[in-house]
Amino acid sequence: MLCYLCRVLTDEYSRVITEEGNVINGLYAAGNLGGQFFGAPDYPFFQGGLSIGHAFTFGRIAGKHAASL
Repeated sequence: MLCYLCRVLTDEYSRVITEEGNVINGLYAAGNLGGQFFGAPDYPFFQGGLSIGHAFTFGRIAGKHAASL
């Protein structure tokens, strides 16, 4: 997915969490898809390249967690 701006909640391992607070096993989100990066459901402004570090960091966290299963 190239760009998706919405509120997909994740936990500390980048696993996607349902509205009820349950983890969806095997589903991870990082980068723009991993919500609450700015504390809101959407970006407050547009800045090219802003989420690259977030994507790398949480992508690595998600990958390490998935590999440990």
